[in-house]
This record gives sequence, structure tokens and C-alpha cells, in this order.
Amino acid sequence: SLQVTLHGTASDGTALDLDLRFDENSLVLTSAKLNVRPKMKSVFDYFESTKAAPPDVQIERFQKNPDGSYAISGSFRAEDLPASRLAKELTGQILPQAQGRFDFAALPFKEMPKFGGQ
Repeated sequence: SLQVTLHGTASDGTALDLDLRFDENSLVLTSAKLNVRPKMKSVFDYFESTKAAPPDVQIERFQKNPDGSYAISGSFRAEDLPASRLAKELTGQILPQAQGRFDFAALPFKEMPKFGGQ
């Protein structure tokens, strides 16, 4: 599979990480996860989507460029994101909604090493 991780920052300083997985052959989206990190001192204080309620991601374009990079554009929306299990300041809180758009003309391709083979 291909993994794409998009990092962004909202106007209020909130950091967003959108992790996307695609089938390597068809380039069809197979899974998505969203983390939303308000400006906090603790690295564990963030909201995250769950497997039971992943973000709704609409891919408008995902294609391989001639130089080996990938172009991607689309949007995402998630509702009722719980605080991470290790959160201290956000314990028990829920983020009602997060949404946004993304458009990248060229994402670099980084191949992960294969383990157990020669």
C-alpha cells in the first residue's frame, strides 16, 4: 500500500495530521485517520478519529507524476473526535468537528525499507 501523511496548521495554530492509505496498484483510498492537536504542551493532548468513525475523505485527484512524486487534492471532514487515550488536559473532551481541503502538486516519494528479505 501507499501511505500519504499530510500535515497542516489551522489559522488558530491547531495542527492537523491526515494519514491516508491507498492501494498501490489502483490508487484507491483504503483507510484514513485524522489527528487534531490544539496548541498544548503535552505531546499526548490531541483529538483523533477512531476506526469505528474514520474521517470522510473525498479524493479529487491522486496520480503519479512523471518525476515519481504524487499529486493529490481533496477534502476531509470528521465529527465527534475524542481526545487521545493518553491525553491529560483534554481528558474526556470531544472535538465536535474538523474539516478542510488539501491540494499538493508534488508529494515526494519515500520508499520504506523491506524487512526480512535480501
